[in-house]
Amino acid sequence: MSDKRIWNAVIDAIKTERDAMYFYQRAALRMRDKQARKTFLRLANDEREHAESFLEIYQGDQIPDLAERLQDQDHDSEWMLELEGLLDSGFDDIQALQLAMLKERHLERQLRKLAATIDDPMIRNVYQVNADSTRQHYGIIETEYKRLTGQD
Repeated sequence: MSDKRIWNAVIDAIKTERDAMYFYQRAALRMRDKQARKTFLRLANDEREHAESFLEIYQGDQIPDLAERLQDQDHDSEWMLELEGLLDSGFDDIQALQLAMLKERHLERQLRKLAATIDDPMIRNVYQVNADSTRQHYGIIETEYKRLTGQD
């Protein structure tokens, strides 16, 4: 994979993690269930850590400071647009958990697909580790979903 493609992949990964972070932060503000809210806030923190891990693999001058990059919220991102749709249609904790599960499953697939195209083992590993963490996020959200729907 060329340096330019790696740089673009890293920027895309940082943006996706940032979008997921804001999704969880914003959704947590609307959660009625305290445990579900705490779960979403924990996931938001995890997503920030993921963004940091991607930043560490590419130390080029083209990537601005992480704090600056994370403050630049993209209201038109897929994550935020779907959350806005949920908020507009009558937010509910169960729907938020369902949407989060869908988003995490999709993100895991994207990360694994991209990892398979990367020759550099260090960079590929960062994507694989984040894909594994994303799978864990799915499990955490699924547990909350089952608890709230009585499927324990």
